[in-house]
Amino acid sequence: MEGAGGRHDMRRDLITTRARTMRKAMSDAEVILWSRLRGRSPDRPTFRRQHPLGNIILDFYCPSAALDVEASIGRQLERRD
Repeated sequence: MEGAGGRHDMRRDLITTRARTMRKAMSDAEVILWSRLRGRSPDRPTFRRQHPLGNIILDFYCPSAALDVEASIGRQLERRD
């Protein structure tokens, strides 16, 4: 019998794998926005793209500001179908 932790790990692995796949297939809007958000420097916040958070995948996430940026509503609606 598989414990609750095992199921949680499998779900987390599935979400992480999906996020990695989405990073390789970003929409045009996401590519443009990522080109502006990416890069590290002391005077700019750091963003992550296609960041898993629980059972969802955020388009862009800034952990220092706890800020989520969703770039393409069309894709969000497609995910729910």
